[in-house]
Amino acid sequence: MKLLHLVSLLLFASVAADESIETRKILTPSGQEFSLFEGDIIASYEPIASAYGVEFADGLVEKGIMEAPKARGSVPSPSENLWRFKWSQLYELWIIKVYFQPNAYTDTELQFIKSSLRKLQKYTGVIRFKWLDTSPTDGSPFIHIGAFGNDICSSLVGVDRSAYTADGQFMFIGKSCMVEGQIQHEMMHCLGFFHEQSRPDRNAYVTINEENIEAGQEHNFAIAHNIDSRGSPYDYTSVMHYDEYKYSTDPSLKTIDAKGNAVGQRTRISFQDNLQIRYLYQCFSGPRNKQAYTNNRCTEDCKCGWKKKGCKLTTGLDDSAYCKGSLICENNVCMPDKSI
Repeated sequence: MKLLHLVSLLLFASVAADESIETRKILTPSGQEFSLFEGDIIASYEPIASAYGVEFADGLVEKGIMEAPKARGSVPSPSENLWRFKWSQLYELWIIKVYFQPNAYTDTELQFIKSSLRKLQKYTGVIRFKWLDTSPTDGSPFIHIGAFGNDICSSLVGVDRSAYTADGQFMFIGKSCMVEGQIQHEMMHCLGFFHEQSRPDRNAYVTINEENIEAGQEHNFAIAHNIDSRGSPYDYTSVMHYDEYKYSTDPSLKTIDAKGNAVGQRTRISFQDNLQIRYLYQCFSGPRNKQAYTNNRCTEDCKCGWKKKGCKLTTGLDDSAYCKGSLICENNVCMPDKSI
């Protein structure tokens, strides 16, 4: 969704090499240590290098914000989406397995997290969460949600190699994260999304007040030049957008001038957030853009989910071929087959 502007690069490069940059370190039960990028993204070389460029990622490594990759190979291009499309498919839906850290939450907290993710599943109609009672032993990828001794809200971007390990891919949901939109925000990172204000066209919609940014935090306002928003318009209402005062030197000074638009909501995913998840995950063959979605919401390759419109086509095929699983097309909507 974002990109790196030359001014941002120069600003980042201008930070003195010996300047102390505040980076919060977090530990997992397995002893892994992570730093945070842009406030809540677990800094991992591959997705950041792919989105922001190798030069930028190497700069983060040099400044101790991120670890160098253990095996430096070719960084995948954004079009390959290698880290975004590793979640397994089952029953013609994207099944994402989720395991919760034992005893990390009260029953009320656990049900709230599940409810927030179920709403994400319901809104988009292209993913489904499967709650696991035990961690998988078959090598299938899964997300491991917990607090892990930290009161933070944080996630990796996309599917990391750790998802295939015995511990799974960690997502940190601390006690202070019990807000529907915040939980959905972290899951959208996990699904492959960066922050809205780092997308390539952001300078046409917001102004970054560099003079108000805390010293050493300038890199968190870089533009991810290689992110493809797939034709979606800039979204001030996105649950992925920073608020106007993020990393401000003073609570009264804005780091982001959003041109009078309210930004930084964490109520729930926005209409455009919803569509972007569909663009990225609905089709078996890979992502599509806004225009392709607008032309045909449902196709044999991009089947529609429960109560989603657009399955009535005029190709001569059974309209139900454009609905997922056993759903049938009824009045242009994919619905359960009542005869079953």
